[in-house]
Amino acid sequence: EETKEGRELHCSTRPWITASTISRFARAIYMHATDRLHQERRR
Repeated sequence: EETKEGRELHCSTRPWITASTISRFARAIYMHATDRLHQERRR
């Protein structure tokens, strides 16, 4: 169960998490996109 305090804490901690999370997501998306491109080329 999410409390108001917990939500505020989560919001305050988000900024320093975001940078690493975004870079991780970007890498995953990039890898996924390149994989799909290679699969398209193989056909």
